[in-house]
Amino acid sequence: VRDLLFELVRSYSGDQPPPACLFVTHDATDALSIADQIGIIQQGQLKQVDTPREVYFNPKTTYAARMTGPVNSLRGKHLPTLGIPQVGDPETCFGLRPEHISLVDDGPVAGVVRAVFFQGRQSELDVKINRYISLRLLTERDDIRVGDQVRLRLDTERLMTIG
Repeated sequence: VRDLLFELVRSYSGDQPPPACLFVTHDATDALSIADQIGIIQQGQLKQVDTPREVYFNPKTTYAARMTGPVNSLRGKHLPTLGIPQVGDPETCFGLRPEHISLVDDGPVAGVVRAVFFQGRQSELDVKINRYISLRLLTERDDIRVGDQVRLRLDTERLMTIG
């Protein structure tokens, strides 16, 4: 279905505007790859409408962040544990996508691998930092096992403030 819809929407040419399509899905990959605009609806209320890139990198709610892909949700009061200065209200919610966290030998954040989810070319790791913080990240390394001590680097430029 995705391929047919993508072909229909993207292959249109002519003097007329392209056809309008309303595509309802819970599949983030479909929504991000096909849509020009995404609307996030939660409990019958429209929470955010914007381009796929804007909704993915600047979600207005935790729900919008989760609907567009995996995200680590963090409270402001826990940022210093990750080497990030706390800004504003300690209860403010922040988000960081798994692809913005890296395994590095000299990383400033230490943790223990709780789970490894093999996904083919990469694995998703669940790393426990302390009793309040666990982070999900992606790696192409295949030598990581449950119980391993690892060090992480977070791309703080990609930290999202979520309303």
